Amino acid sequence: MTRNVLRIRLWRSQSVSKTALRCALLFGNLLIFVGPGWSQEPATVSVRFEFKEQLIESLFKDNSELQQTENEISSDLAKICATRLRVWKYHPGQETDHPALNVWLRLVGGKWEVVMTLLVPLGGPRVLEWKADLLDPGETEVRGASTPHKPEYRSIVGRAFEDRLLTNNLDSIWSALSSQVTLGTALSLFKTSSGTGKAVLGLDWTKYCRDFADSEYLILAESTDGTRVELDSRGLPRFLSYTPEEPRFLGIGVRLNFWQAAGDRKETVSRHRTELAGLRPLSFKMKQYRVFSEACAVEKTSPAAVAAAP
Repeated sequence: MTRNVLRIRLWRSQSVSKTALRCALLFGNLLIFVGPGWSQEPATVSVRFEFKEQLIESLFKDNSELQQTENEISSDLAKICATRLRVWKYHPGQETDHPALNVWLRLVGGKWEVVMTLLVPLGGPRVLEWKADLLDPGETEVRGASTPHKPEYRSIVGRAFEDRLLTNNLDSIWSALSSQVTLGTALSLFKTSSGTGKAVLGLDWTKYCRDFADSEYLILAESTDGTRVELDSRGLPRFLSYTPEEPRFLGIGVRLNFWQAAGDRKETVSRHRTELAGLRPLSFKMKQYRVFSEACAVEKTSPAAVAAAP
């Protein structure tokens, strides 16, 4: 008999009560939580740098020094991504981490390049490769095909990554991340009294309204017969209580605009009002990023204020 294993994932934010954990362990494979009762953080993308060229690796006295330098550059690149590719979280990662932005150096025809690919979990589609010159034209003219000195690599790679690779390929990288990397899995769908569809994303309004309140999303859900449904949506922009039935915190409110079941054409959500209640939300991705320019302040964040949220 296959052993049933209960996996409890704790998202980085509010703590879970001991009583709730005991209940989850006690009832094993019963569905205890429909969605997290605490706010999620946006999905994390790993950033990993490797030299991958023997000509460079031979400059280091041993493997320990080489790995230390690669780790330092990975950390630098993760910080650059957090500034230039907002929305997701970034951290220097390991080879087994996914999704991941893998960066390395490549020597082609006597010219050094910095290269990056996006790796998604196994089974995912192949994603584009991006590249840029490691050295700007002035540096190339002075150095020729010579290898930069060891102490220079941290600054040279960081500068080439931000000023050339990201800047020259920003739209393409954004598009790949948006289509391939899930932003979150905690969300709640509901139908309003007027019959329109709304959802609340499990992201804390007080922390993330600036990045998410006016953006567009693609919500993936599943109908009662197992059909996958995609819902085009956009920030209201206002906070809503997560969840509407059992308020827990102030989340990002979104309006559901279009409905597309697998194999069908896209239609307005208003044509599927009666089906909304049967949808099981699975995840959401960023479709179009917009900075929310209005005030994000909330006067109160007490349980009473959460319960009173529209």
